[in-house]
Amino acid sequence: MNCSSDSSSGAKDFDVVIMNGRVIDSESNLDAITNIGIKEGSVQLITVKDIKGRTSIDARGLVV
Repeated sequence: MNCSSDSSSGAKDFDVVIMNGRVIDSESNLDAITNIGIKEGSVQLITVKDIKGRTSIDARGLVV
């Protein structure tokens, strides 16, 4: 997975935000409930902080 983890305030705006989804990535051993910021068709950010986007998807209870 080629994206960055968040260390900023979450002020970045995204095209699509997937909120509260369980992300499982065996390469990095990530298994957590997170928010995902997507811009121009590419995952730009995976974070537990609140982020904003033009379109938001609530993925609560889903694996993304």
